[in-house]
Amino acid sequence: MRQRKISWNPCSGVELETPETAERRRWTPAEAAQFITATAGDEMGLMFRVGVLRGCRRAELCGFRWADAELDKPYRDPVTGEQRSGAVLVVRRPIIQIGGKLRESRAKTRAGERKVFIDHDTAALLRGHRKTQLRQRLIAGEAWEDNDLVFCQGDGRPWNPDHVSKRFKRLAAGAGVPVVTLHEGGRHTGNSLMQDAGVDQELRMREVGHADKAVNDRYTHPLEQAHLAASDRTAALVRKAAEAS
Repeated sequence: MRQRKISWNPCSGVELETPETAERRRWTPAEAAQFITATAGDEMGLMFRVGVLRGCRRAELCGFRWADAELDKPYRDPVTGEQRSGAVLVVRRPIIQIGGKLRESRAKTRAGERKVFIDHDTAALLRGHRKTQLRQRLIAGEAWEDNDLVFCQGDGRPWNPDHVSKRFKRLAAGAGVPVVTLHEGGRHTGNSLMQDAGVDQELRMREVGHADKAVNDRYTHPLEQAHLAASDRTAALVRKAAEAS
């Protein structure tokens, strides 16, 4: 057809069977809590905590930058009305792996370039992580590779995405929870946990970047408050599961 030797495509009438795909799995709140607790001391523990609670993709976790982050974002507890301090990370330059090489990418869709809202407890951990990383940078001196990454290796280099996925499975096995992929334990579990916690569907779609419209430019102050409160409800669900076990 491309060479204009025939006027129709003989393959157009072929009907192929729809391939069967395995149903995606997710963790329960109790399993998510067990994993988060068991991996708290691991060098990737905080990164995976963010992934599980907020439904982030692997490339997004590897590509968060401090320059885009807000680590002290005030909001009110949705239950008690208490003033709390959350955080915001931004999906802007995910890091992907192609042919064994790492490179910066862009969000899959306009909606994918978004803010990720972090609950009070996780935000406190991020602030502590920032201080620890600055100390590591001083110790490393000229050996430090400055990529401004929130989650990186001990010398500033980005994590290899394939290694991140393998590490996630090893940690899941060690934590005694079902061994799922990072996409299932992060993206699918995070979205499902938000649903379990009663988070509004539109907020869930915006949080994980499933909306078919760009939302970053239209965030208002009340909407940010709703997102932060939703992150707190999701974290509280997992926290209660941990306390009950």
